Amino acid sequence: MHHSVMKFAPQKLGAGALLALVTLGILATPTAAAEKPKPAPVKPATTTQFEPWATAMLALVNEQRAKAGVGRLILCAPLMRASAAYAQAMAQTGHFEHVGTDGSEPWDRGRAQGYRYRTYAENIAAGQNSVAMVMSSWVDSPGHFANLINGSFTHLGVGHATAPTGEYSDYWVQNFGAGGKC
Repeated sequence: MHHSVMKFAPQKLGAGALLALVTLGILATPTAAAEKPKPAPVKPATTTQFEPWATAMLALVNEQRAKAGVGRLILCAPLMRASAAYAQAMAQTGHFEHVGTDGSEPWDRGRAQGYRYRTYAENIAAGQNSVAMVMSSWVDSPGHFANLINGSFTHLGVGHATAPTGEYSDYWVQNFGAGGKC
């Protein structure tokens, strides 16, 4: 039997204010204490550097954003690395939560890849076996869809991993950001 699931978590805003939003992936803005020195600029990534499924997902995200009247996203190498690593970690462990088994939050994983964000969000899903299926699930979920069309974001990273065993065969991650260097 094939089944799928998506997760959501509270939204982190401003200087630590916490607002629970039903079905929202996860959204954060840094607090003053979370600021770290900026790394050397990283060359922006182009879509030609990524796998075809990733550029297909970007196209579907940007299609939804165009319908909502907001700007296009670009794939961002640090967010791609964070997304891919977390999808792989979930597939290997079967752990399906925004907070990793190591206690990391989505924005921590982005920061570890060199992305210094102004705002950040994550969508995760499991069980869908294609880009079209997972995107349909996210579009149909009000909170996940809110991340997809949030006009504050300029960058996107996506990750996918297949689990050798376990409850779900496929794990998906989208990380949205603004303010960081790609």
